[in-house]
Amino acid sequence: LEHTDDDVQALRELRRVTRGRGRLLVAVPALPRLWSSHDVAAQHRRRYTRRSLAFAAAQAGWVAGRSTYFNTLLLPPMAAVRAATRNRPPRTDLLRASGPVSLVLEPALRLEAHMLRTGLRLPLGLSLLMLLEPR
Repeated sequence: LEHTDDDVQALRELRRVTRGRGRLLVAVPALPRLWSSHDVAAQHRRRYTRRSLAFAAAQAGWVAGRSTYFNTLLLPPMAAVRAATRNRPPRTDLLRASGPVSLVLEPALRLEAHMLRTGLRLPLGLSLLMLLEPR
C-alpha cells in the first residue's frame, strides 16, 4: 500500500478479490514523522498511523480490526538515525543492518514477536500491523 499512488483504490481491489468474508492482514511503515531518505529509496508514497490506515480501509469497504505497531524496540535508535539523515540523498536503512548489527537486532525482534503472540498491543513502532475485515 505504501508503494501505490492510490492506497484506497488498492484496498478496494484487494476487497474485490477477497473471497466472501475473507480478511486481509496488512503490514505498512508507520509514523509519518519518521519519513526519511530510507522511504525515498524504498519508493514509499506514505507512512501510516493507526487512524490513517483505518480511514483508508473504511473508504475501501473494510473495517479495521485488531492492530498493533511493531518494530517498537528499534524505534528509539532508528528515529535518531532517521532524524540525523533526513536531508541526505536517498539510501535505505536495510543495508546498514548486517553482520554484528543483526546479532543485536534478532534478539530484540524475537522478544517483540513473543510479546505480540501473547496479545500485547504495542503503542508505537516503525511498522503497523492491522487486520481488515469486510464491511
